[in-house]
Amino acid sequence: EHSFARIFTKFEGLVSDFKSAGGSMEEMEIITALLSSMPSCYQAVTRTVSILFHADPAEVSFDFLKNQLLSEDARLSSEVKSDDTGGSTSFYGDKKSSSSRGNKFGKFKCYKCGQ
Repeated sequence: EHSFARIFTKFEGLVSDFKSAGGSMEEMEIITALLSSMPSCYQAVTRTVSILFHADPAEVSFDFLKNQLLSEDARLSSEVKSDDTGGSTSFYGDKKSSSSRGNKFGKFKCYKCGQ
């Protein structure tokens, strides 16, 4: 499971460590790094924001990206919950299928392989 909160916390920690070590990152670099580090389940948002970002970088702020990813995370979480039926389905049969048993005329014969 890819939780955006967990990914984002790890990402913020890495950026903070980088800055603590004397590095500097502008907001554009942080946005690019976050877009490229997201797992494929966020691809719809990352591609859309990436296109928007490359068309006009001023239109995409770090907060905008974060909010878009949070929205996608909520959507993905609701999909997972709605797909989970909570139960399992199984089938059991104690008799062999009629194809291996044959019918009142005898065993079935496969016309392709002859068995």
